[in-house]
Amino acid sequence: TICPTIGTVLATLLAFAPLAAIRKAKEIKALTTNPAPYPAMFANATNWVAYSFIIKDAFVFIGNLPGVVMGLYYTISAFDVSQNKDHRRVVRHLVYGYALAFPLLAALLAIFMKNEQMTQYVIANFSMAFLIAFYGSPLLEAQNVILKKNSSCLDARLAWCSLANA
Repeated sequence: TICPTIGTVLATLLAFAPLAAIRKAKEIKALTTNPAPYPAMFANATNWVAYSFIIKDAFVFIGNLPGVVMGLYYTISAFDVSQNKDHRRVVRHLVYGYALAFPLLAALLAIFMKNEQMTQYVIANFSMAFLIAFYGSPLLEAQNVILKKNSSCLDARLAWCSLANA
């Protein structure tokens, strides 16, 4: 139980890592960081919570529940304060894409998949895809970082917590 507990703590720290950046954004009414990780965090954590029900693992559930709640909070907050049309478009596309993909997958599994192991496999892989999307989401700003020689749009706390959690 030591390793799952450490994983749960690291996942919880990851869920709260962007809080300071979002509070600052709400205070100044402008988003200064890349918003893509927020809907990716929400989608990733939601998938793992669903997976935790399938495999009946409380550590996976407890470790990811804060990511669901905080990821949704960050997503809505970032959308509310962002003045950047590209940021708003990215957030909108990620949210709509996930809102379509996950229920569709769940419905297809419920209707057609009769093998519990295969259901676990499909949900686990779907979750891994969103985990990759979450960890890769800062790359959406890579071109700006390189061209402007300025990485201030990347949230350092989120980066460090992501590294620790990976």
